[in-house]
Amino acid sequence: MVFSSTIFLFAFLPLILVCYFISPLRYRNCVLLVSSLLFYFWGENILVLLMLGSALIDYSCGIIIGRQSKSEAATLPHETKALRNRASRIALAVSIGANLTILGVVKYSEFFRSTTSGLLASFDVRPEFISTPLSIALPLGVSFYTFQSMSYTIDVYRDRLSPCRRLTDFLCYISMFPQLVAGPIVRYADVCEDLQRSRRFDISEFSAGLERFIMGLSKKVIIANTLAIPADAIFDAQTSVAPAVAWFGVFCYSMQIYYDFSGYSDMAIGLGRIFGFRFPENFNYPYTAQSIQEFWRRWHMSLSTWFREYLYIPLGGNRHSKGRTAFNLFAVFALCGLWHGASLNFIAWGIFHGAFLSFERTSIFKTIARLGRVARHFYCLFVVMIGWVLFRCEDLAHVGRFLGSLFGLEKTSKVTFEQLSYFSDSYIQLTVVLSIALAGPYLINRLKNLSVWLLAKKSPGQLHHVFMDLGLAVYMVCIALFSFMSISSQTHNPFIYFRF
Repeated sequence: MVFSSTIFLFAFLPLILVCYFISPLRYRNCVLLVSSLLFYFWGENILVLLMLGSALIDYSCGIIIGRQSKSEAATLPHETKALRNRASRIALAVSIGANLTILGVVKYSEFFRSTTSGLLASFDVRPEFISTPLSIALPLGVSFYTFQSMSYTIDVYRDRLSPCRRLTDFLCYISMFPQLVAGPIVRYADVCEDLQRSRRFDISEFSAGLERFIMGLSKKVIIANTLAIPADAIFDAQTSVAPAVAWFGVFCYSMQIYYDFSGYSDMAIGLGRIFGFRFPENFNYPYTAQSIQEFWRRWHMSLSTWFREYLYIPLGGNRHSKGRTAFNLFAVFALCGLWHGASLNFIAWGIFHGAFLSFERTSIFKTIARLGRVARHFYCLFVVMIGWVLFRCEDLAHVGRFLGSLFGLEKTSKVTFEQLSYFSDSYIQLTVVLSIALAGPYLINRLKNLSVWLLAKKSPGQLHHVFMDLGLAVYMVCIALFSFMSISSQTHNPFIYFRF
């Protein structure tokens, strides 16, 4: 069940909202937990038990780790303190090991099997037990909820937060349906206070959350779904395409994945506010970045923060030699690529970004950076778009062919009528312009300032706020209606990050 489906928008969400807000305050976590489990069970059936099993392990490990805080443990006898520290380390190892085992089995076992089989086949060794493909279902959101669980036990071990004592609260945190299957990655520290307080109905929070949800929905169904049509057709073409067509395909995919994923994040954050939670922001206009380092401070920020806090800094970060820093960057981004998918092209995508992050620490990049803001901006966009080729293609052979098309190195067939239609289609042209205009804050801020100025001039005093609220409400209704019409007329409606 996706947020942009009719069953979610017109059946599941209204029913859950009614049940949630009519229930007593002390039972709202339970209502949210049950609805989240139903949401996940709708698409994954019995695999909901895998998520619950992972959550129960981490809940138990958190209780063991937090039995005695470090401040209180300082007063204990040395032998008792040593035993408690050992129990905490074992519990942390069990938590991390269980989560990594779940990821390794359900997401990467087939990748490792096929890679090993291919390697052995190059030596003309083909054992039957490793040549048979594995058929293991990949649960939706497994990468997200395992990372959330691990961050919880690590933070408890570091004494950054107290363990959650109520099982229903912890299960609600792990399974909360707004951010369950595609993020943002929410740490327990971000929502622990919201889980424990009485979340009364707040009309301002509800309206702000609804506004954010509608904007995210429109980004997904109006922009991302439209640009997915030419992007998929060009990337999936059976023959090499002309350079202009290939570049148009890369541009469309770059915009598609941004509006698809940021749209989902907006909907998740909006739903969180409706239910009384403040989820962390996940995007901050990443295509306005002027370096790859800045890009990763703006793109999928919850994942970037996770890898920085729980992997890059523990590895040493940039506190050691340049060589060690480069190794840390390559290791972190290779794992970041592997987190996105069990394929060599995802690992290559991560290493590609790690290479440019290392390059930006050299004196050569400092020389290039002196060329000015525009040059830095186009450098960043060029690198990111080439990276998306690695991300989008099915395998490395496909990557090679498509890069050859981009730079005119492949023998291309004639441009087909279908490919030409993408350039002449007025709706796609309008969507392209809209995607560029909304990729940065400039246009939005200008329109806001203009509307405030006009309303202040035409309707002074208290009427100014009335007209502002009325205008925003009419605008949101129009956007919502257009999004609903787009949903009813479209057949292509997946979320890209659901498969991660």
